Amino acid sequence: MVFDKIQSRSFDADSLIASNNPPAANFPEKQTSVVSESGKASGVSLRVVDLGLLYGYKNTWLLNYETFNGLNPRKLGRTIPAFHQDIGASSTLEFNDQHLFGLEFFWKSETGQNYQQYINANFVDRKINLNYRKFQAFYIRDNNNIPGQVLLGGYVAKLTLAREMQGNTMFSVNDNYHNLDYGLLAGYQLNIALKNKIIIKPGIRVNYNLMNIFEGDDVIPAHLKKTRKLAASFNISLSYRFSN
Repeated sequence: MVFDKIQSRSFDADSLIASNNPPAANFPEKQTSVVSESGKASGVSLRVVDLGLLYGYKNTWLLNYETFNGLNPRKLGRTIPAFHQDIGASSTLEFNDQHLFGLEFFWKSETGQNYQQYINANFVDRKINLNYRKFQAFYIRDNNNIPGQVLLGGYVAKLTLAREMQGNTMFSVNDNYHNLDYGLLAGYQLNIALKNKIIIKPGIRVNYNLMNIFEGDDVIPAHLKKTRKLAASFNISLSYRFSN
């Protein structure tokens, strides 16, 4: 009898301990810890790295049959290389402390083509100038082999002015070209640190558009003079780097 009572008391004590200690999974402290860790893992960060002014000097080409004919020595007339400018602002963003993105806005971005064409039994200098406002964005990747960064992205632009000169006569051709344009961007740049958090960034850019910018005129419909743009530029920016 005494032995049975001892067993009974031992069983009751074990039951009491079990009832006062629920399973670990039911503890609110551990649930709070899981939620906290999950929220931290899903967090994102975005930081402005630098901000500055940008200038570009570029060789531009309007790729159509007029340009190609001017490069053919058997054809009358010549295609002459054209050079134009970009003026704007630039910034670099850092995403999650590891990914860099570049943003550039040009309030003046020029392109065009120069020709010497045979018109009315005379060789005439002919120039086409197109001015845009342009925004471009690109991913920045460090090059591990040589100093510098590779740039890959795209752009979108809005036409602000289109004009043509034949000899000494200039006239508007805004209606001959689409208002919007978009395309691809590739480039390479260096980052040279100066004093007081000032950075100078020399680099190159190549732009190629993805649509026919010629809308047609009174003589030639758009599909008979498909025109694309190609530009290679030397860019240099002067930027202020913000502290981390």
